[in-house]
Amino acid sequence: MWPGVLSAGQVVNQLAMSMDWLPTLLPAAGTKPTVFWRTQDMAAARQGDWKYVRWGNHEYLAYLAEDETENANLKHAPMFEQLKRAYEEWDKQMLPIPPEVRRGPWENQMNRARDLDPVRR
Repeated sequence: MWPGVLSAGQVVNQLAMSMDWLPTLLPAAGTKPTVFWRTQDMAAARQGDWKYVRWGNHEYLAYLAEDETENANLKHAPMFEQLKRAYEEWDKQMLPIPPEVRRGPWENQMNRARDLDPVRR
């Protein structure tokens, strides 16, 4: 049960990724901390409805309450620098991603699947 959102016993069949759970469950618990994550080629931070993303040299800021598809880039909003700095401070505390795992800028990934060696059994 999530008062005002989900009724007790209600089932939702919407597809979700595991990284969607934390930003959804934290407000349900009454908290709204900033959440950070990164992959081989992406960095991101989310605070409430604001989401900062960096892919290679491209940076974006989305306001998810008004733009669920993240099409608008609000890079010039004051929240952009705030979330970017918060991500950078968090990232300094993390172990570095090894160079052999990093994939490089997104533009270089278009044919990555084609270039990978087939898995040998």
